[in-house]
Amino acid sequence: MKWLSGVVMLLIFLSFSSSAQSEYYPSKPGLKWVYSNNETQQYTKTINVFGVNAVILAHIFGGSTVQEDYIQVTSLGVNLIGTKRNNVVTQYKPPLAVYPAAPLAVGARWSSSSKVGGSVVAISSAILSSEGISVKGGRFNAFVIRQSVSTSSGGRSVSDLYFVPGIGTVRYVTADGTAVDLVSR
Repeated sequence: MKWLSGVVMLLIFLSFSSSAQSEYYPSKPGLKWVYSNNETQQYTKTINVFGVNAVILAHIFGGSTVQEDYIQVTSLGVNLIGTKRNNVVTQYKPPLAVYPAAPLAVGARWSSSSKVGGSVVAISSAILSSEGISVKGGRFNAFVIRQSVSTSSGGRSVSDLYFVPGIGTVRYVTADGTAVDLVSR
């Protein structure tokens, strides 16, 4: 079940890109985002993992990296190909589609599923609206994306992400109503 929380953490914060879409989904090593829950996300480097080039998105709390996500970017969008947590590397077969090819539009929907160990994880996303939002990190016009993650073992999580093209996720709201905001980048 720890991998489910890792997938949820990734989906909540993720914002990245392909070379053709790098302005839309930022993904260059060195970029970082600081959130109100004291998490810093940072692209650390590009590596070859599972036979493909991927960028590492580190999730950092209290100066320690708690998880690394391996992100593959293609002309079809942004995919999660694996994670590393507690020195255990997990590969997603097939990769999970986190974002479709740019540009996003209100009403767009996408979904994917992947085998993880002996379980299946599925992601369904829909862009509900576009709205203005003000957080400590700035004022933005964001797409509101409802993202549902479920597992074949019965786990389920629903979050609303506020995604800004060229910036990334500036707020997310969990099922219990907790809002986590971008503080700086």
